[in-house]
Amino acid sequence: MKSYHARLVPVDLSKAEESECPGIKTGRTQYLCLIGGEFFAGTFNRQWYGLNFEGWHDVGLQFDAPGTNASRWQAVWEILTEPEDEVEKLVRKVKARK
Repeated sequence: MKSYHARLVPVDLSKAEESECPGIKTGRTQYLCLIGGEFFAGTFNRQWYGLNFEGWHDVGLQFDAPGTNASRWQAVWEILTEPEDEVEKLVRKVKARK
């Protein structure tokens, strides 16, 4: 059985405008989001008004760029899962740089 490691990649919310953010992908990509001081995990989908986060309670939440519409969005990280052997390669590369 192959084991996997998760890695969090921050999304640059400074590039977000209103209900859109170029760093957020819709579909099956998983995200960890800090919203109003609480963490939530889930996916985004596209609605007529823009991005909608499906991991917020039972109803979802419209993405609003920080500073827009009293936004409570503080941070978003893409959750990447990698096979253990890929993680070991990355660790070796980092160690080789030192």
